[in-house]
Amino acid sequence: MREHHRPLAAYELVKLLAKDSERVAPQQVYRALSHLQERRLVRRIESLNSFCLGEEGGDAIVYCSSCGEYRTVQVGDYIDRFVELIEETGFDLRRTIVELRGKCGDCTEAAVLESSS
Repeated sequence: MREHHRPLAAYELVKLLAKDSERVAPQQVYRALSHLQERRLVRRIESLNSFCLGEEGGDAIVYCSSCGEYRTVQVGDYIDRFVELIEETGFDLRRTIVELRGKCGDCTEAAVLESSS
């Protein structure tokens, strides 16, 4: 995952691992990903159904819809306040996921340069 610098779907991981060994069953990859998620070494990006490295200290995932670059961002105080507001309505939250999609600085700059030429 570290070498690819973008989120990877489980089946992409199966194909990558199959290059290095004879055959890898998808169930093995899902079990390994689950184990890595429990240890916070890997995070799932729900909206992409993909996985990325679990970077320290980030609550939210920000990813580029053009190149796939991602970062985790610390937004704890904002999330806590948001959860408070939701719970005040009587809604019982089970899980909070914060994923933000946009374009990274490089892709934004490339689009601007492309449109101006």
